[in-house]
Amino acid sequence: METPSTKTILNVTLIVAIFVIGKKLGQKLGIFNTVADDTANQLNTGSTENINNTSNNAPPGLSLNPNYWKAIYKSIKPPVNGKKILNSLILYGTNPTNLNQIKQLSVSNLINAFIPKSITLTNIAISNMTRIAKLNTLEQTYAVLCLKVYDSKGLFKDDPDKTTSVFQLLNSKAQISYFSYVFTKIFDKDLFSYLNQFLNSEELTKISNIIKNKPLYTNIK
Repeated sequence: METPSTKTILNVTLIVAIFVIGKKLGQKLGIFNTVADDTANQLNTGSTENINNTSNNAPPGLSLNPNYWKAIYKSIKPPVNGKKILNSLILYGTNPTNLNQIKQLSVSNLINAFIPKSITLTNIAISNMTRIAKLNTLEQTYAVLCLKVYDSKGLFKDDPDKTTSVFQLLNSKAQISYFSYVFTKIFDKDLFSYLNQFLNSEELTKISNIIKNKPLYTNIK
């Protein structure tokens, strides 16, 4: 077998280098998709896929579907009753980080979400007060987190970490879907569409990875 000449090796190396640099430049200019872009697109596509897919390999985006939580509990065998589903959806029902977390999520502290911490939060609290008042007790605990995510999109500066912290707090894919359900009830907006307005591909990828590592449900007993 003939050994490649130095010139051939240099030519191949140069071609590879040009390809790599060109690809990186193309990604930076938005010509080619990055891995993060692909993940963000998959998150979007997954949110509209068949909600009856409750397998471990189900797209993370399905958890952003406001009706996916119903399909999850419907898939459990033997069937679970309303009380078990309620226990599973209680935010601090599974391994709370600390007592402060429980206090933060309690219904009695819902009013704290309406304290004017920003112009955005003040406006959304006032404009959506009627819808929030109609929520049941469980939905109201999620309302605190919905306001937190909504407030992450600022007038002049966004706060992606605030949104990420909410997804980290939720214990399961069922809770994430229920969160999406409450978000839609309050704001009459699709959760993914709203996130897509102010989160970039890397930030959406973070959320996708958080969802991917969650169990379908917790605290069924």
